[in-house]
Amino acid sequence: MTLDNLHIEKNRRIFYRFLLARNLAKASTFLFYVYFIWELVARFHSVFLAGLIPAFSLLGYLIIVVPEGHLLDRKNRSRVFFAADVLLVLAYSLLFLGNTIIIVMATDLISSLLAWVASDSLQGMIKSIVPEEQYGKAVSMNQTGTAISEILGIVGGGTMIYLGIFYLRIFLVILAFLSAALSFPIAMDTADIHRKNYGEVFVFIRKMAFLLILSLILNGLFISLDVYGSGLIRLVLHAPATYYTLFLLGFPVGSVLGGMLISMGKISSKLSLMLVTVEVMLVGILLLGVAIVPYVIAEPFLTLALGADIISINVQLSAFTLRVIPNDLTGRYNSISVLFSAGASPVMALLFSVLSRFLYFPFVLEGAAIIAIAVAPLTYFALKSMMLAFGVTDKKAAIT
Repeated sequence: MTLDNLHIEKNRRIFYRFLLARNLAKASTFLFYVYFIWELVARFHSVFLAGLIPAFSLLGYLIIVVPEGHLLDRKNRSRVFFAADVLLVLAYSLLFLGNTIIIVMATDLISSLLAWVASDSLQGMIKSIVPEEQYGKAVSMNQTGTAISEILGIVGGGTMIYLGIFYLRIFLVILAFLSAALSFPIAMDTADIHRKNYGEVFVFIRKMAFLLILSLILNGLFISLDVYGSGLIRLVLHAPATYYTLFLLGFPVGSVLGGMLISMGKISSKLSLMLVTVEVMLVGILLLGVAIVPYVIAEPFLTLALGADIISINVQLSAFTLRVIPNDLTGRYNSISVLFSAGASPVMALLFSVLSRFLYFPFVLEGAAIIAIAVAPLTYFALKSMMLAFGVTDKKAAIT
């Protein structure tokens, strides 16, 4: 084996180790969400309180996202990853103080913030340890790993609903501790050795402006599933927690299946204008199905289709982004782009929670789905504008 091959093999093992650490941290946040979103509905019969869980989790990330991007470009990204995991152990320890709404929301905000930092650290590390020709595969594994961690978190959260908060506290701390143990830092060069400023990032932001705005709209609408899911299953369809767990599992299972198809070459990771446009349209149609189908057994199949559809969109766009954004600007670009992609989510989560107090919330979910369908045609033009700005045609956008 040559020295180059040894280096590639070493980096592959590093990538797998940090990917596993990131997935454990993500699994803990999904476990937290599932348990407390259901618990708040069950204890207080309040969709409003349940909606605050995703709202606070995303709000915490938005507080840290800009300085985090600067940190990831100026510091060793693996050390940032490790520090976030160590603090995550301490964040979950707050639950040993009690399970009041204030403690739950504070833990939600802090833990989700730290899990996001770990995830973004890994995304930045891909540029440093993965060859460019492997970006598509690395992104697919990253997305599939997120889905697998979501499955584990949902199953764990559903189990903890029956076992109780005593076991939840212990399990969350164990997951965070294992993630920290696996994310022990490595020697890694700082990405931004020339100390670039945010002004250079906005050159790339401007080229992707239409797509970022579209992402803001769609993510803001999609959060309605997090807000209304537990209420839909419990209060509308009158089903027990088992069906809520299956409803949540559909999305990550679909993501895993979609990721496998991408890895096997059955679904292309090539960025296609028409394919992504159709897939965005399908998101709206499936959301509408979730809102209007009266049979609880059908809900997991609809969320499964959503998962497969969305991972295909994400892999295409993420692989393209990795290709065109320079490594020394990756952290700051990601931080700004997330302000668009996730920025509307906490606001919309709060809005959807408030609307549930005045309107029958399935009607609000139907409205969100119709807006997503109406927005879909704009996807084609947003993608075309972005690709032309980078001098890339539809036929040249493939990432192997």
